[in-house]
Amino acid sequence: MVAALTVSADSVPNSAEAQQAFWQETIAHSRLVAPALEGLSPIGPARVVDSRASAAGRVGGKTWCVMGDARIAPDPLSGQGLLWALDDGAFVGTAFLTSRADSIAEALAARSQSGLREHCEAAAMIYGAERRFEDAPFWRRAAYVSPPRAGDTRQC
Repeated sequence: MVAALTVSADSVPNSAEAQQAFWQETIAHSRLVAPALEGLSPIGPARVVDSRASAAGRVGGKTWCVMGDARIAPDPLSGQGLLWALDDGAFVGTAFLTSRADSIAEALAARSQSGLREHCEAAAMIYGAERRFEDAPFWRRAAYVSPPRAGDTRQC
């Protein structure tokens, strides 16, 4: 079984020991995950991964380009990653077939910028609409994520 927690980055401690304690305490307070993990032993330490939406600062050149999560990685709760990767494949393939290979990097950069901005705006709206957990730090912060400005590839 694999269990994952989605929490605000600033709530996760820095040291491995503190992260393990944080994981155990957070799981213990879960109404759904704790019973599912009852009696199971972890096979290793908790692993912390930053999963905020982000876009690559450089997406291509004259003879190469990045696609999918290498180009733009959405919030994993959104379910958009696979769709964007498939769309990238179709876009790049069409560009090659129509002799527009020299403009792929520029077009992908524009797609990344608009995609990240739209994703961050939609995520803030969706998370902001969730009222059951409005006092929980994760949901409170998620509802007020500001979208990146033009040229900014920071995470949201």
